Amino acid sequence: MNIHPIFVHFPVALFTLYSISEIVHSKKLNSAGWWFGVKASMLFIGTLSAFPSVITGKMIEDEFERGAFHKLVETHQNFAYMTTIFFMVVSLLYLVAILDRTSFAEKWRQNPLFRRIAAINSFLLGSWFAVLVGLAGLALITITGALGGAIVRGPDVDPVARFVYNMII
Repeated sequence: MNIHPIFVHFPVALFTLYSISEIVHSKKLNSAGWWFGVKASMLFIGTLSAFPSVITGKMIEDEFERGAFHKLVETHQNFAYMTTIFFMVVSLLYLVAILDRTSFAEKWRQNPLFRRIAAINSFLLGSWFAVLVGLAGLALITITGALGGAIVRGPDVDPVARFVYNMII
C-alpha cells in the first residue's frame, strides 16, 4: 500500500512557506520577535515530517526497480535526500540562533568558538544570504515535487514538471 502521498505534502507545504518567507524578506516582519518563531516552527515541523516522507518513499522504491521510471524514481529520491539535508542544516542554524537568544547560552557565549558560530549564524539568518537560502530551498522543493509529479502523473503533468524532467532526466 502506497502511503507516501499522505506524508509528503506536509513538509512540502511547510518548506515552501518557509522559503517564501525568506525570499520576501520583509524588514517589518523580521523585526517582529514572533516572526522568527514562526519561521523556526515551519522549519522544525517540516524537517521532522520529512523523515516519514523519505521512509515511505523508500518503502515503495521496489515497485520501480526495473520499470521505465527507475531513473526518474532514483533522481527524485536523490533530490528528496538533498532537500531533507538542506532543510536539516537550516534547522540547525535556527536552533543555534534560538540557543543564542536564551539565558541558557550565557556560559556558551564565553567560549570564542560559540561566539564565532553565533556571529556567522547571525549573518546567515539576518542578511541577504537568507534570501539565497529561501531561493535554494524553493528550487529544491520545486525540483523534487516536479519529479514526484512526473512519477505519478507522467512528465507532461504541467509545464514545470515537463521543464524539470527534460533538464534532469
